[in-house]
Amino acid sequence: MNILLVEDDLQLGKALCRALELAGLNL
Repeated sequence: MNILLVEDDLQLGKALCRALELAGLNL
């Protein structure tokens, strides 16, 4: 269970990084 939660956190982190990069490009 903990491993799955960690993987989800990593995916969320990557998604946030991508969102920030896209926002930076748009700005």
